[in-house]
Amino acid sequence: MSGKRAADAFTRLSRVLNMLQAHPQGLQVDYIASQVGVPEATLRREILDFYAADTMGVRPDTIVFVSQDGKEADPHSAEVVRVVTDQPGAELGVQYLPLHKWLEIYAIASRVCDMRPEDRDLAEAVRIIADRILGDFPEQPDSEVGRTLAAAITGKRVVQLEYSRAWQPGVTTPVVHPLRLVATARGWELDAQLPDGRFRTYILDRIHTATSTDATFTPPDNVQDLLAEQRRPMAVRIVVPQGFQWVVDRYAESGEVVSQDEADVEVVAQLLPPVAERVGLILITAPQSMLLEPTYLEDDARRMTAVLLEHHGLT
Repeated sequence: MSGKRAADAFTRLSRVLNMLQAHPQGLQVDYIASQVGVPEATLRREILDFYAADTMGVRPDTIVFVSQDGKEADPHSAEVVRVVTDQPGAELGVQYLPLHKWLEIYAIASRVCDMRPEDRDLAEAVRIIADRILGDFPEQPDSEVGRTLAAAITGKRVVQLEYSRAWQPGVTTPVVHPLRLVATARGWELDAQLPDGRFRTYILDRIHTATSTDATFTPPDNVQDLLAEQRRPMAVRIVVPQGFQWVVDRYAESGEVVSQDEADVEVVAQLLPPVAERVGLILITAPQSMLLEPTYLEDDARRMTAVLLEHHGLT
């Protein structure tokens, strides 16, 4: 499959997933195919290929093909496809969002609110999220991995992780010095130092196990300054087609629209490391997007795009 066709397929699947998540009761396969502009057989194949691959954790838990009466059916002939989740209320089209999702909603709503100060309803909604929901955000994640890491941070104990990498296939087992847990729009993250002195950030949802050892460590005296530098975003100027600004919002800490026309939107995105990998994700998800600055990232971003296409089985 060519790079363009693979990118088109990846983008198409993003649209399909958004449609299905908005219609938890399911949608007719032929209707979805007509909306995304491909034959029904092509859509079925792309969905099945996508769910058979390791997809970096961005897909919903389960997708099923069912008959009109809701019974599971052969994916090659079933009339309806739907997303299945174990989150309460999903069958009714509502759900209890995890707090990291509320953080993401709050970040986006706050940016829109700054651009539309006259919208009092939006301002009130942002205030309610901040006061009533995020005001009670827990100090540590409520999971076995989170509790283990929180205890290791307090006791300054070395930890061994079993971690699925987001940018390349495979599982690694790094030994790290855990320094702090941070709640971000992407969920909980661990800032840690490697034994060789380098700093890394790990997404908790990708940590399969965390094993505390008997070894202890001493954090650097200026650890807070070093961590702040590690999380300093880089400004990247990128052009995406109209309707795909959400892709930038997904992978950036923030984004500012500097110009737009009927076809394209030019955005200055603030990206955390690894920057080239995040640019690659934007380029592969938003068709015909283009990196403008900094130009020295072009080669690394292209290489990462090729890695991601291969990782998703789209090459």
